[in-house]
Amino acid sequence: MVLFLYLFLIFTNAKKKPKIKYSVMVDAGSSGTRAHIYQWEKARRGIPNVIPSPSKENGLVLKSKIPLAKSHKNITIISEIFMPIIKFATENIPTKNFPTTRIFVYATAGVRLLDEKDREFVINETYNFLEKYSPFKLKRRYVRCITGTEEGIYGWLSVNHLMNKLTSKSIFGKFRRFSTGTIGALDMGGASSQIAIQIKDSTESSSQHYIDLGYKT
Repeated sequence: MVLFLYLFLIFTNAKKKPKIKYSVMVDAGSSGTRAHIYQWEKARRGIPNVIPSPSKENGLVLKSKIPLAKSHKNITIISEIFMPIIKFATENIPTKNFPTTRIFVYATAGVRLLDEKDREFVINETYNFLEKYSPFKLKRRYVRCITGTEEGIYGWLSVNHLMNKLTSKSIFGKFRRFSTGTIGALDMGGASSQIAIQIKDSTESSSQHYIDLGYKT
């Protein structure tokens, strides 16, 4: 009887499909706006293997040549940008996943170059539009203008994740520090550029930042 139950559990777990989670990331740059759909298997611990949906080699991306920064003079631009993005995402993500799928809008140098009043107007109106028309999970902090430093760090993390430089086997549930074999990232954008590299613990720099990712630092 014990053997039967053991074999039944193995068979049941083998048949169970992994739970897939989705996210929509909108990169609002100075030369245009791009929407990416990502997916990953839900994991109990460690760093999830986030990949472009439906595959690493064939990710879904919707590109627009309209910069979000222009909406500070013409608010209808927000609708021109985000209505196609909402349609694109709802057609490529299962309906049952809408309530748990987060949508992020990270604006970069184009919006950063606006004065504070115009910058806040663009971010607030974008959030209000998505809150009204998007079926996805949304919080105020998901829609914002990121700093150049954040942009550089996220770019570094993305490059090294895609190159499998951030993965390591766990030892008794604890993960090692980032390996020294990480890759530097150079992002030459339309209105800004960022350079990010890993440095030794002993190196002192006015621009250094500690990053915690899962169980790694």
